[in-house]
Amino acid sequence: MKRKKDIEFKTATNKPVTLPPETVNRENLCRAIRCFYEIDRKAKPRPSNILIRFKLARIYKAVNFAEKHRNKPYFSVFEQWINEYENDVFEPTETAPPEKITVRERQAVKAHYLNLLTAEICAGLDAGIYELKPFALTKAEKRKIYVAKLKKLGVTIPRRKSNKQRLKEWQEFRKKLITP
Repeated sequence: MKRKKDIEFKTATNKPVTLPPETVNRENLCRAIRCFYEIDRKAKPRPSNILIRFKLARIYKAVNFAEKHRNKPYFSVFEQWINEYENDVFEPTETAPPEKITVRERQAVKAHYLNLLTAEICAGLDAGIYELKPFALTKAEKRKIYVAKLKKLGVTIPRRKSNKQRLKEWQEFRKKLITP
């Protein structure tokens, strides 16, 4: 028995509404990128970020993803998106693929193939083909390493004066200028 609440959602043209696009699994995306590049510990990469896009394009070529999936439907949409900034040129190519699909469907295709790429790399990681690179060093960690190297060389870094100390020195300097 069908209730009134179990109605199919339809658009104005009586076509069924498509599901929202498949989302990219960010946890797998982070692991896949870490197999090839060092990233920040707190990074939550998004495929729309241009630096992530460059890294993904290089990973895509390193894994030969195109050779395995070229015959699948709408792969040309994903291939065009991944190679959009090829050769480090900041001029995006024409984004309309030869297949006439909507923007929402294009997003779903990109997310689907990106999830396939990351799942393939994560499977290789679990099989021992790839290794996770360490996280990138933070500024504080880099500074500690730098200070340790300077200490080995016998160079001491002067301590930064506090604002109170600077103010006190400034007031003493002013007193010297004002008093004859």
